[in-house]
Amino acid sequence: MSTQDKSYVTPLSPTVMARVKRGLSHIESLEHEVATWARESTRIVHRKSDDGRRFEVEIQVVTPPPSNEWGQIFGDAVHKLRSALDLWMWEKTKEQSKVDVEPRDVYFPVCTSAKAWRNWKARTAPYLEVHLVMALRSFQPYLHKEVKNNALAGLHQIDNIDKHQETIDIIVVPESIADISFTPRGSTAAERRVSLDQLEIDGETGGVILKVDFEQPPLDVQLPDSFRWVAAFKTAAGIHNTSDSLRIFAQAAQTYPMRAEAMAAKMKAEAGSEMRESDDDTTDDDDREK
Repeated sequence: MSTQDKSYVTPLSPTVMARVKRGLSHIESLEHEVATWARESTRIVHRKSDDGRRFEVEIQVVTPPPSNEWGQIFGDAVHKLRSALDLWMWEKTKEQSKVDVEPRDVYFPVCTSAKAWRNWKARTAPYLEVHLVMALRSFQPYLHKEVKNNALAGLHQIDNIDKHQETIDIIVVPESIADISFTPRGSTAAERRVSLDQLEIDGETGGVILKVDFEQPPLDVQLPDSFRWVAAFKTAAGIHNTSDSLRIFAQAAQTYPMRAEAMAAKMKAEAGSEMRESDDDTTDDDDREK
């Protein structure tokens, strides 16, 4: 995202910021619920075979994560952040329009095709100053190659999925489980360590995330301090951390409106400067003719 001239930046209204802050509060709520679930639902179980010759240690998920509940919190956060953009757009049309604004025509443009931009321009642009329309067009996803990594496009897409299709499924994955170790009883050997790649826990049944099979009873098996469950969701592009994604969306909901307004103000000022220079040139020509 390009830098902007701070002299042209206008802060977002308290009403718009209230929606952004509400979206951020949903992130904190989701993180708290995941942490509580993890603390109460992850346990270590020791087992011994019937003949007493084999021993197992399991790290179990006792209670499946409440994916649907978490999906609702995630959706609420996304909707608040998307609606903050639309509210800002409503404020701009009311401020700049010379005619009555039809609410159904007003929404913040997030266009992944030229056709979508033309549709928005036909509905909302007539209420806006031309420089703001030009600024908004400059960062539309369809004009940039990496649409799938565009924060505006991602926020818009997930908002539409949750609102019109289905609740986004939230999964949990270990953030780090690369340093689990155990020491067999009576052994002078060094600790055995087990590394495990990222796993996903079934939302219906929970499950076992790690099973270690060895010949001597373990002296100690502990989860590393760094072990932490995180919430995530899937798209065609892969698995995404919910907290990281929502914070990126929250940043986009604040940055893009201010960026558009700053660009518009700068273009308007430059256009006025060019017009004044043109008038000065005309005056000089008139003086020479005299």
